[in-house]
Amino acid sequence: MVLYVVIAFICIMAGMRVFYEEGQTKVFNKRNLSLKDVKAYNHACAVLIWGFGAVAEVTCYFCLTSEGLWANLLPLYVLIEAVVLMQIYFRVEKKNIKNN
Repeated sequence: MVLYVVIAFICIMAGMRVFYEEGQTKVFNKRNLSLKDVKAYNHACAVLIWGFGAVAEVTCYFCLTSEGLWANLLPLYVLIEAVVLMQIYFRVEKKNIKNN
């Protein structure tokens, strides 16, 4: 139960911080980007963080309630989710970068 609360709290707070950030957020990318709309970029990043948290909560639930090999393979889904999340982020980044 504590694990669910910790995961939810971290993802909700990180998402809120990114959502209300005035300047460009540096959660997914440490370099400054030339963006069309910083607010839309930050909102998309926040939604990605919240989505990751929601799927991680579901995966943790099934991991803790399952037995045997199934329970051991479920953490791989979190890794797969992270890869999918980064692919979605790269699309968001391409969409929001200014073409000079």
